[in-house]
Amino acid sequence: MKVANKISVSFLITGVILTTTVVYSFYTISKSNLTKSIHEHLKTATQSRADHIEACLANYKTAIRFLTRVSGSLFRDLLSTSKNSPVYTKKLEIVNNRIKVIIRSQQEMSKITLLDKNGIVVTSSHKASIGSDRSDYYTYLNGNKAPYQIRDMHISKVSKLPAINASIPLFSNDELLGVIIAYFNVFFPSS
Repeated sequence: MKVANKISVSFLITGVILTTTVVYSFYTISKSNLTKSIHEHLKTATQSRADHIEACLANYKTAIRFLTRVSGSLFRDLLSTSKNSPVYTKKLEIVNNRIKVIIRSQQEMSKITLLDKNGIVVTSSHKASIGSDRSDYYTYLNGNKAPYQIRDMHISKVSKLPAINASIPLFSNDELLGVIIAYFNVFFPSS
């Protein structure tokens, strides 16, 4: 073999080795940078979703606080009145009308239920539940102790959509009268 051919072959082999080394190094660095970029994007997206969920939960707390502020005295008045009283039916009608108005004006609120101190449904925007015992429900058990108890997301039995319940107790002179439970539809953005 001639010297020129040997030199050409050695340059060719050296070029192939150098090219392979450079391409492999570039691939490794690019893969690492892309992986880091994807992880950072996922962290940012996750934090954004967590912030959104916290904002939604804060809105639910604000909504039930508002519900209590504007209607709490009516609810307390009803819960303080004996069912045998002649004015009980009128007070119940007033509360039912208030619940209808609130449901119509609050798009995210799908249902409002008023429980007595024993967990029995006194009235509700979903009439089929009136009179039922909810004393073993999470939102009653925890809602009669502290304000703004929120149940994990679940599928609503009424709307068959994802929902979150929030509850708040109603007290009169430190005595539990009952619990308000608000049911919120959970809407997912279509992005």
